[in-house]
Amino acid sequence: MVKLFSNFGIYDQVGELCVGGLKGYEELARELDNKQVAYCLKSEKEEVILGSRLIVEIIGGREDRLMFFAKFPADEIKSDTIINFYKTAKEEIEAAEFESGRYPHKKFKVLGSWKKGDIEKISNQGIPERLIKRIVGKLILAEKVSVASPDLFYNISLLAKVVHELGSDLKLGFKFAVSVFPVDADFSIKPEYKNADVDTKSGIRIEEGYEKVYYIYKRRAKGYFKSKAEMKRYIEEIYEGIKQPRSKKDEKKRSHREVKEYYGGEPEKEEGGGEIEDEGLEKKKIKELTKEKLKSRHKWFETSDLTKIVGIGIGVICGIFLILRVHIIFGLILLLVLGVVGYRIFGTEKISEEKAIELQERLLDSLEEIKKRCLPQTQKLEINW
Repeated sequence: MVKLFSNFGIYDQVGELCVGGLKGYEELARELDNKQVAYCLKSEKEEVILGSRLIVEIIGGREDRLMFFAKFPADEIKSDTIINFYKTAKEEIEAAEFESGRYPHKKFKVLGSWKKGDIEKISNQGIPERLIKRIVGKLILAEKVSVASPDLFYNISLLAKVVHELGSDLKLGFKFAVSVFPVDADFSIKPEYKNADVDTKSGIRIEEGYEKVYYIYKRRAKGYFKSKAEMKRYIEEIYEGIKQPRSKKDEKKRSHREVKEYYGGEPEKEEGGGEIEDEGLEKKKIKELTKEKLKSRHKWFETSDLTKIVGIGIGVICGIFLILRVHIIFGLILLLVLGVVGYRIFGTEKISEEKAIELQERLLDSLEEIKKRCLPQTQKLEINW
């Protein structure tokens, strides 16, 4: 026998363990067979169970079905583990020696899962990142996700990428299933699904707000909690009302900097070439910032003119005294310093707030024109003060 799994089990249709040491999954084996489950993932504290219903052929005999299970530590489950599961299950079943149960001294050949040949050469498929983020966002809020897709390759790849994003948090307790008939699971994928959250034919129905939940999870919550309930409460305190999607107008008011700071991700362009932030809002913020900068720079000049005049006058008297009584060089140096200070204070032109705002707006318009001509559409240009 090929020892690829240290803890595995092969069950028959009635839920009897035929080969291996993984006991206690009789009921799950019957469910996999009845619901035609091509893939099942079930986490139990620090361990994860992977399972699949496989169509097999008895060498020299009829077709039959076997259920294969393997147990892993939760923190060892990777996307490659999911993708390579069928290959390993096939090798284990075809190398197994059935010495008891319904198949004494029988050998098997694995044909497929839903149909013959459908598990050959399974590999990672391209899945949009936005879709993965929204699915993970729902799952970590303890909400169920449904997907309608007839493509087994796509379904396994989608499941693998979600597993990769959750990582060691799988130990919080999840059940995922790829099946023909309905299975009670947190993440369920079927060939046909009425009103599914995701349909490969009609599109995504999961609200965009769940992407922001994903960013909060990734940046502040991943790996920190011992239960899904605790993690859900924490995330909802940060981002209240996530279940009720914002209107497009409200979404536009969230600036590039705010999204990046609070959610740890880059805002994405809207369809049609628009951007999340509102240009008018950005200019308004720049105006307010400009006023604050001007006030801080001219505050001393505006509030203490008399004090400065008196101070310079005393300095001039001291300079004259040094020239007449001490040494001409010291006196001249003091007068030169006072002259420079006076020029810096009284000789420079004070720019009004209105003039500064006007100049700032002209600069902003010029930068916007440069950005449109020279920078990619997705790159943001920020002004750092």
